Formats: sequence, C-alpha cells, structure tokens
Amino acid sequence: MHIVYIVSSFEGGGAEFAIPDIVKALQGCGHQVSVVGCTLGDGMACSRLDAAGIAYKVLGQPNTNRWKRVLNLLSYVKAKKPDLIWTSLPKATLDGQIIGKLLKIPVISWQHSAFTKRYKEWAMPFLQRLSHYWISDSASVSQYLKARMKVKPSRIIEWPIFIAHSDWPQSQLWDGQTPLRIGSLGRLHYHKDYPTLLRAYAHLRNIAPDLYKKSVLIIAGAGPDKEALQKLAVELGIENQLELVGHLEDPSQFLASLHVYVQPFKNGRDVYCRTRSDGGWRACSFNPCWGVGL
Repeated sequence: MHIVYIVSSFEGGGAEFAIPDIVKALQGCGHQVSVVGCTLGDGMACSRLDAAGIAYKVLGQPNTNRWKRVLNLLSYVKAKKPDLIWTSLPKATLDGQIIGKLLKIPVISWQHSAFTKRYKEWAMPFLQRLSHYWISDSASVSQYLKARMKVKPSRIIEWPIFIAHSDWPQSQLWDGQTPLRIGSLGRLHYHKDYPTLLRAYAHLRNIAPDLYKKSVLIIAGAGPDKEALQKLAVELGIENQLELVGHLEDPSQFLASLHVYVQPFKNGRDVYCRTRSDGGWRACSFNPCWGVGL
C-alpha cells in the first residue's frame, strides 16, 4: 500500500518527533510512505527525518495562502496516487480530509491531544466524519474522540507512541542538598501552557519556601513563546531560578538530570501531568488548584 503521510509542519514538537518511528513501523509492514509537510515551520524535526533516512517534501511557507497550499497538496497527492492519506495535527488533517474527499481516497487521522480550539469545537462532530479512522495515542484521547468529537468507538484505534528506552541514562534520587531539578520538555507554545507551570512554581515559594530556595525549574524546548515566558518569569520574580535551555536533539541526558518531571498541557478544562518512564522519575501530579504531590 502507498501512504501519503501529511503533517502540518516540521516543527520541533512531540507529534513531529514521533514521525520517524511511525514511518519505520509502517514501512516494516511492507507499505510505501511519502512524507509531506504543509509548511516547514521551524524545521527542527527535519534532522530526525534525515538521520532516519526518510525523504520528505515541504509544500509552502508559513505565509502561503491556505487555499494555495491546499491546491499544492492536491497536485502532490494526484501525482503520488496513494491508496491512503494519513494525517497528523489539525491543519494537515483538515487539508487531508479535503483532498481525500475530492480524490475519493480514504483518510486516517491522528488525534494527539484532548484539545481543540473553541471556535473549531462546533465543527468537529461534522468534520470527523471525513476521516475513515482516527488514531489516538492514549486512552484519554480516545475518550475525547468519543465524547467531544462524537467518533464511534469502531472507528478509533489506540496506538500509544511513547517508548521507554531501556538504554537511556537513569535519573538519581534527590539528595536534599544539591538543587532540586524540576524540568519539562516541549515546544514553547500556547498548547503546552507553560505560563501555568511558571505560576505554579512561583506558588511553591509560598507553600514550601525552603524547598523553593533549593530548587530550579528547567524547560527544554524552543518556540514562539520564549520571550513571553521570560517576561512572565520576571513578573513572578522567579527569573533567577528558571532556565530555558532551548531545543535538544538528544534529550536523554537532560531528562536523566532531573529529579522531578512535569508536563503541563492545555486540554480545554485543566492541566494534566503525565509521568514519564524514560528517566526513572518518581511520580509528580498537579490538580487545577495546584496542590502538588511528589
């Protein structure tokens, strides 16, 4: 089977980070996969594709007119004549659904999070029908597809793409003397809701001042919200204990250096934190009122 895999961009985000592994899995099943991005974005995902030997094509720039981009994609898919269109992330999904409808090609779409912008929510129960199947990367996303997007369970496939690497370095328990390293990994983008994480960390100064003095908050990732986060840190008075270390090609050493890992994320209602297994951390949980458990 020939699959055209459409992504919104080649940003350095989590969904894009997983593309090489997903493509390799599909190729391992005997399928031919052509990867195409609607725009380049910051291009930080390209190095992983290059390292994996996966060819890809970029159809437009960020300022490319939406309908021109759809026409470019239409021409590309027509030339490729795939048996299936596979989409990842919102822009690519909508564009892929349009192309699939026009060319009568079945569409499978990833849903990576339990979040949709509010102005799109009213349309999702209708647009979801344009994809033959939906793939969720967790049980909570499957529930979101069923409850909010009205996708029938028979059209949902769960495929967790989070992998624990047994050969990655492991983190060490905090000794109580060295700085407590609290960290997060992800794009500096609205969807990650890092402002809430910064406010929660500032609140630690009030509820556990001694622990706060011994700690540092480190965020690895790049994105458009960097300056806004730096400004917020100054407003909150935590600028001396916040480190923004930028994009990391190999995050394994960074993750192993942490004592606590937190993952804020916008899901439309509150913020959740998932425990990562790669670095061997102890669990950390947050609730919307910012009670913290370690």
